[in-house]
Amino acid sequence: MIRFLHTLALAAALAVGALAQAAPPDGGAAATKAAANPPPWYHYTWDIPIIKGEYIPINGGTLGSLGLTYTDDANRTFGVSTFYYDAAGNPQTDATGGVITINDDDTLRRTGVIASTPISYFKMSNGPCRGCADHPRTQTQTSDVGKFEWTGPRSGRYTLNGQTQDMVEAVSGPPLVAPTDFSGRWLLVLRRDRSAASTPEDLTHREAVGFVDIVPVSQARTYTVVTSPAPGMVPVGVDLPPPGARLYDVTCTVPATINTPAPCRLDWFLNSDSTEYTLWFDGNNVGRFLGVKRVADTRTVFDYGFEYPRVYGAANTIIGRMAQPAVWDGQVYDLSEFALFRASPAVSAGGTWQPK
Repeated sequence: MIRFLHTLALAAALAVGALAQAAPPDGGAAATKAAANPPPWYHYTWDIPIIKGEYIPINGGTLGSLGLTYTDDANRTFGVSTFYYDAAGNPQTDATGGVITINDDDTLRRTGVIASTPISYFKMSNGPCRGCADHPRTQTQTSDVGKFEWTGPRSGRYTLNGQTQDMVEAVSGPPLVAPTDFSGRWLLVLRRDRSAASTPEDLTHREAVGFVDIVPVSQARTYTVVTSPAPGMVPVGVDLPPPGARLYDVTCTVPATINTPAPCRLDWFLNSDSTEYTLWFDGNNVGRFLGVKRVADTRTVFDYGFEYPRVYGAANTIIGRMAQPAVWDGQVYDLSEFALFRASPAVSAGGTWQPK
């Protein structure tokens, strides 16, 4: 069975059965107070993945393609090149560079932009011909003004001199732009940090770890949304799968008899009444993790007054975040997230385990 890691003084106050999102600790105040100065630990652990690669225009963009790569260190320096045709139809390549800024979660939820970088452009000339003797090259910065914004792990907006086009990361070989297949076995890691606002340094940290199988859904599904907010909460709406979304069932690999219905804590963010857990992704690899109550062929999703986790996926990583008030009615700091990392059946053969 999955066990949970309890630390520091608030551990006794947090029962295992209360890991799903709870109402404010005062029993349901009508409003929550924003935190003026959240404690240093109040931040997400896992960065949302943004994919390096060749980004090409979609929907008729005419600004050219853009190679995007960056260092994975704290500097997040970016650069490769942009390829386009000039007015005479001649191919042109400019060197590019910039520094990537990763947005905080409030900005992400408000703008839909995960990260962005301003772009500087350089004309390269006088370089040595292939096989010729080496000699210094000339690089001259142009007057072009550009920016790239990731709106999904593999998609974004490219702005150049006031014009904007949508972009998507391309892969080698046919088809040129293939959807990401998230099916397979994954390691699920969940984390929750909590403290009283009066003693924010007195932190309780919890984790759960287990393996899940993600299986594509081949048949169309419909959902019924029932508004049932917790005391003191107001409905926030439920983002259901839009047309064209890719749906996946998520199931634990351990026997359900260990901890029905969610032996690997799939109900961490969701209500324990859920009997089915579903990931959905749009074409940008952005979507939701839904807890669904299924009775026969009827699938119900409840609007409890808090956000179902947003999910952001790349080939081998899926990050889930859930917006929560920084302080529940001025009393409790609460922050939760999860990560899925692609694994193999051989790695997961031992079932579940407890982190040290």
